[in-house]
Amino acid sequence: MNQTDEQFENQHPSQQCDCYESELIGVMKINAEGIIQNVNTYLASMLHCTANDLIGVPWETLIMDEELKPIQQWWQDLWRTNQPQTIETRLFSRQKNTAIPTLITARLLPDQRQLLLILQDISTIKAKTEEILSKEKQKYDVLIREIHHRIKNNLQGIVGLLNNERLNHPEVSTLLEAPIRQINSIALIYNLRSRSLDDRIYLCDLVKIATRASQKFGQVPIVTEIPNYTIEVNDGEAVSLTLVLNELLFNAIKHSNGPNSRVTLTVEKTSDCVKIRIRNRYQGNPLKLDMASGKGLGTGLQLVRSLLPKDRSAQLIFQHEGEEVIAELKLREPLIRFIG
Repeated sequence: MNQTDEQFENQHPSQQCDCYESELIGVMKINAEGIIQNVNTYLASMLHCTANDLIGVPWETLIMDEELKPIQQWWQDLWRTNQPQTIETRLFSRQKNTAIPTLITARLLPDQRQLLLILQDISTIKAKTEEILSKEKQKYDVLIREIHHRIKNNLQGIVGLLNNERLNHPEVSTLLEAPIRQINSIALIYNLRSRSLDDRIYLCDLVKIATRASQKFGQVPIVTEIPNYTIEVNDGEAVSLTLVLNELLFNAIKHSNGPNSRVTLTVEKTSDCVKIRIRNRYQGNPLKLDMASGKGLGTGLQLVRSLLPKDRSAQLIFQHEGEEVIAELKLREPLIRFIG
């Protein structure tokens, strides 16, 4: 653009656009009302029409509708400052019904009643830039997946070391059970990340791995009903949510009693939230669990209470229904995001 700008500086302002013929850029003259006065051959060719098709029409008709507002502001700034202005926009070729990425530089001509616009088709530049960015993103994604894979391996290594301690020191076996289960859940999250093509965590996948991790450490079967909803989990909350689900499932397994005990987990999508319900058979005195105050909570549920977001995007309640205890976890934005 610098070279072409210099060429125009050397032209006498009274000369017409057809003196500015170029195989690289388009040139347009418009009056103060925005009516096209003249164009060069390159610009007409770029828009797949003739110069006569353009002369005499408002130049804004060449702009894509969604680009009009910034163009109008740019136009006002141009006349207000009386200084050359540059903007990137998209022109619309009606003949081809296509948008053309374009860089426009405008300057006022000395008579103050006309503008000279220099227009450059940047489609190739944009395409090349997008290609480069896409390749860089692919490299970045591969690197991130490798990092997640290594984190998963390290966490599983820690689980292995703790399991060895349980075997060598049976007296601490019970104390080590919870951290082993929790670290294993976190490892599964990073395993999920390492296999993700878009570096996103989806709720239904997260629920499945939390269930799998809990089943590994419990003797009571878990029956699930998990539809394939496309719901993204806030990246910064994925580990915390996995731990919450892990604790709720393990709590249900631990307190299940009676014949044919089992834990049931369901996921239901509503218009504004997702409800995850975990049911278990329970025979005994009614449990008094208050998540708001923390009364009646054991160590695991205290951890759950501390991990839940403080913005009320996750709410947990317990209720009795016949011989079952139901933990209902409601999830809303910004903890989750509905897609599609």
